[in-house]
Amino acid sequence: MDDAPAAAAPTIAITASTLRSSLDEPTVKAEYAGHADNHITFLHPGYDDRSKQSVLLRLQAFDREGGGLHSGTALAACRIVAGNSKNGFFTHQRGGPKIELQHDELLRHKKYYFYNPDVEDKVYPVYKSFRDWSFPHDDFPSEWSAMNTADTEKDNAPPSASGLTAFVSARDKSCRVSERRGADYFESAHLVPRSEADWFETNGMGEYNLSQTLLGDWMLDDVRNAIALRKDIHSAFDDRKFVIVPKQSKWVVQFMGHTNSLGDDFHNTHIHLKGVSSRFLYARFAWTVFPFLSSFLNAHISRELLVRLPNGQEVAKKYTFEEIKAEFSSRSRSVSPRKRQMTIPEEGQFTTKRVCLERNAHGAVGTNQQDNSANTPLTYTSTSLPSVCSPESPAQPSFDRQEWIRSRRPSDPSLYCCDYNKAEAEAREGIPGKPEWGGAYLCGQCLGVEYLEDRNKDMEVVS
Repeated sequence: MDDAPAAAAPTIAITASTLRSSLDEPTVKAEYAGHADNHITFLHPGYDDRSKQSVLLRLQAFDREGGGLHSGTALAACRIVAGNSKNGFFTHQRGGPKIELQHDELLRHKKYYFYNPDVEDKVYPVYKSFRDWSFPHDDFPSEWSAMNTADTEKDNAPPSASGLTAFVSARDKSCRVSERRGADYFESAHLVPRSEADWFETNGMGEYNLSQTLLGDWMLDDVRNAIALRKDIHSAFDDRKFVIVPKQSKWVVQFMGHTNSLGDDFHNTHIHLKGVSSRFLYARFAWTVFPFLSSFLNAHISRELLVRLPNGQEVAKKYTFEEIKAEFSSRSRSVSPRKRQMTIPEEGQFTTKRVCLERNAHGAVGTNQQDNSANTPLTYTSTSLPSVCSPESPAQPSFDRQEWIRSRRPSDPSLYCCDYNKAEAEAREGIPGKPEWGGAYLCGQCLGVEYLEDRNKDMEVVS
């Protein structure tokens, strides 16, 4: 292996991408080369090129016909996985000179080496996963921080977590990506996913919330961590098909994965954002990028990885391939980015059987204990939220049931169900939820009509 790169090479002038506005009609096309074979490989100079051992990331290059990738986006991705490198740079050859690039120039070659001069050892460590990644509070990239107020209006008073959907609907008024083509039906999409509540809290991300009173998993239900998206676009967002990045001093949709039509319609679309945090957009970008480390982690060799210990300390550790494989194989099921995780504290937890509300023939409300999975107990904590079928459900027929449910349901009602195990299994198998509940996995005893009534009330507030 050669030594570190020599003197800098002259600037290579490459025209930036042509952007389009989200207000444009779908017939207005930007340059988009959505062929699956259009990608650029970024190599780690600390490993041998034989058998693809040096592959760090392989990213889709959709910014120009024949393959091209926004250099600022590519550099941000490599710097994130390489220990939040502040001064990382690209070269054309191993040990070659640094390529001087402007943020909005395009990368056109099929491969680049990424060097991290912040670390003396050429075998610089790489974060093992998003959950091991530390958010760079003190070294937030200037290209992203400069965007913090560019498209942001003055914040209004923060709503409660349960009012997130109505607030985002009133603020954004339409899908932020499709704009006029998404003004009828859209939903609230989290930037930092609900499934990353532990990462959010461990990294102190609540600092960037508008509301400083949200606790536990509810911290992610802040208006600065959500935008309005059309349902199909929201699904693509959660499938890591695209991110929102700064290009030419605008927030722009950057597709990271191949699609049948969404990339054609929205890649390199300039969108209008207000009331959201650039820190959360950057975290979302990182969350999308980390799965692209699969080639690096699956190369059947040992790797130097950065990991977060249970005490929060970050350390570099050498992992054998067998250790890497065993660790990732232990994650037997994927977690939906929309799914809130119930946390279990070391003390103070209690268990209970599921209890549902049921109407009798006279319309009165009573309780019914379900025989669900042999009465498998659920675990609740002071910070987790019970579903409609909750041990706290009052049995008296005189209480305000609508107000009780409204105060306890999450902003996304599809996250809770009487038969939670069945809901999870159906979601993993691709079985859709009930269309009358907007695809939610609600059983008949949950009486999802409360969701429909709440939605109608929210729509009345918005209108």
